[in-house]
Amino acid sequence: MKKLFYDSAYIRTFEAKVLSCEKGKKGYEVVLDQTAFYPEGGGQLSDTGALNGVKVLHVSEKGEEIIHELEAPLEEGVLAEGVIDWQKRYDNMQQHTGEHIF
Repeated sequence: MKKLFYDSAYIRTFEAKVLSCEKGKKGYEVVLDQTAFYPEGGGQLSDTGALNGVKVLHVSEKGEEIIHELEAPLEEGVLAEGVIDWQKRYDNMQQHTGEHIF
């Protein structure tokens, strides 16, 4: 799993292969071969956005995997276009930096 958000916090779109998609408690849990969606953790909220136009509701880390919770399923093996909700990401970045300064 390549974590593209470590390469640049300013990535807004990316492509990734869907490795798995399973029905979860609150939606569909999707694992990709790489992602720019930042998972919730360390006091920071997760990114949201879309994968192939399907809304990404939440992102979390489970062991070495990053789980993308979607409102609808994606087919395993397809190439997905990820689009980060940039306004939310940028706001989170500013708030997080401000917390460290304070």
